[in-house]
Amino acid sequence: MRLKVPNRSGFDAGACGRGPKRGVEWSDVYPLIDQLAPGQLAAVVRLLETMAYDDEDEALTGEDRQAVAASREYSRRNSEGGVPFEQAVADLGFTVDQVRGSSRAPVLVQVP
Repeated sequence: MRLKVPNRSGFDAGACGRGPKRGVEWSDVYPLIDQLAPGQLAAVVRLLETMAYDDEDEALTGEDRQAVAASREYSRRNSEGGVPFEQAVADLGFTVDQVRGSSRAPVLVQVP
């Protein structure tokens, strides 16, 4: 069951790709844009740019693609999940209390 939330523009959000009646028209969008504050409008513009110019694959280097492939392969072989947080912290020589900042003991970091 879909709840219908009233809005000032009369725009039916259910019409966005999954709605039973119609697709979204430009005339549906303009009243919503007119209601946005400048910061909200900027966020929407960034979102639309990301959606319209999704060139992520072109921005990845060969090394990046290898790292992504290795990560996906690791996840495929280890379906129970990754390294537990506590193990990662211990492998780095810290305690969970130190990482979370609840320890009174000073944290010494060795700089090469």
